[in-house]
Amino acid sequence: MDIIEMTDEQGNWYKYKRYDGRPYVPLVYGNVKDQLQLLDSYEFRNDDVFLCTYPKSGTHWVHNIINMLRTGSMKHQGGHELMEFHDIKRLDNMSHPRTIATHITYNILPSTIKCGVGKIVYVMRNPKDVFVSLKCFLGLLKKNVYEGDTDGLLRIFLSDEFGIGVGGSWFNHTKEWDNAKSVNTALNIHTIKYEDIKRDPYGEIEKLAKFLETDSSVTFLDNIVKHIEFDRMKEEHTKSAGATEQWAHLCENGRLPLYRKGIIGDWRNMLTVSQNEVFDAAIKDKLSTLVQEGFPSDECHDVMRFENRQSGLQQIKSTGAQEVLSEMDDRRRREKNILVFGVKEQTSSDGKERKGKDEKEIEEMLRASSLPSEARKCVTKIFRLGKFDKEKEDQF
Repeated sequence: MDIIEMTDEQGNWYKYKRYDGRPYVPLVYGNVKDQLQLLDSYEFRNDDVFLCTYPKSGTHWVHNIINMLRTGSMKHQGGHELMEFHDIKRLDNMSHPRTIATHITYNILPSTIKCGVGKIVYVMRNPKDVFVSLKCFLGLLKKNVYEGDTDGLLRIFLSDEFGIGVGGSWFNHTKEWDNAKSVNTALNIHTIKYEDIKRDPYGEIEKLAKFLETDSSVTFLDNIVKHIEFDRMKEEHTKSAGATEQWAHLCENGRLPLYRKGIIGDWRNMLTVSQNEVFDAAIKDKLSTLVQEGFPSDECHDVMRFENRQSGLQQIKSTGAQEVLSEMDDRRRREKNILVFGVKEQTSSDGKERKGKDEKEIEEMLRASSLPSEARKCVTKIFRLGKFDKEKEDQF
């Protein structure tokens, strides 16, 4: 294992561990080779649940959901055991049933887990939001692994050679897990998307409860939904449960800055146009390659569809005719609760068929938005933009 410190031409500094051609964040316990070998020989249990994520993908959030489902207790769990970051003896001291988290890429996962021991919950999040969350997280630590500007961190994040993770970049992590789900039939795995939990927490928790074979009664799941609301979790994390001695060298009271905004799409507020273009190019190149290699990925398709849809809306906003923009402003003055989407006009001569296609397209856009499910349910009427007619005013 090597400990590498590098400084690029712009003065950005990065420190990481490297073993067997793979990058690892310095937080990996001790010597990477020794830690991986100890984990590989460890006897995990059939009732273990493994929470597998790339950093900043909702690990702490989902860990609390799993614990609530499995124990029936609504008590907030301040920290989660990441098996690569701790002395392996800590696994023996965990109370059962154990929920063990890891950021390890699939190819270096302990052999017993690959052979089907325990259940795996795999969480994925839009990589742009992962990057923004990671950038803000690193900026709040007292002792850092990166010092520099956003452009430098983005180059590292997108790089397979230096990627910030445990064994690889976000793209490597995604590709290896996607491949595993396709070819390893021994895995007992359930995939969750961060965005889906935000939009439909009850529905996603219900699916997870069935996978984990826990209580799935309406009252129980409603109680969990209430207790895992972002603001409530953030407040709970400020209490004693969030403080740990292990991370005292990184942050005040050892309380990691795990909760920030908890929203979808904050990358739009943080990335410049050029940074977004660099990201888009990497997504197109690396995710397209993944599909071409024969490992179809619903998650990757979702990311690509999401990005394409957003870029399409942005183009409509920037190139729309002046009269359409004027009408949009006029409607906003008359009705503040109107959402405007760019939908290609349908060619069918059947009015009902056109309306049905419009509704379906807009429904997909709403799912990709950051609107909560309650707000989406309030959409009751759909109008196509056209020349404003005074006689139609009452419809609005």
